[in-house]
Amino acid sequence: MTLEAQLLIVLSIAIALGTLVGAALIWRRLTAVGAALVELEGSMPTHASKLGAALGQAKERLEDASRAMERASRVASSADDQLEHARASLAAQRAASDRLRTNLIENRANIARIRDAARLRLQLIDMRREYLG
Repeated sequence: MTLEAQLLIVLSIAIALGTLVGAALIWRRLTAVGAALVELEGSMPTHASKLGAALGQAKERLEDASRAMERASRVASSADDQLEHARASLAAQRAASDRLRTNLIENRANIARIRDAARLRLQLIDMRREYLG
């Protein structure tokens, strides 16, 4: 047997041993993964029931939030209506107040004219007394 053949045999044996070691390592790892998958499969019904309960609770909370938002929307709408009514009422009161202010100014001017006319009348009466005597 030649040196090349011997080297080829040694190299083949080394490759075979490496392959066997690699296969053994892969076998161990796959055994651990398989055990973990079996454990996970066993706990799936528990997780599924917990997930279903959690989803049910989340759905209830969403429905509660939806009802709360609907109530808030109705309250906001009602508040809008009340504010619009209050704005219209204030506008009407302001117009009435403006009319009253105008009437007050006119009446003050009328009172001043009446007072001036009364003074003139009193002066005329005094002048008449002095003249008649």
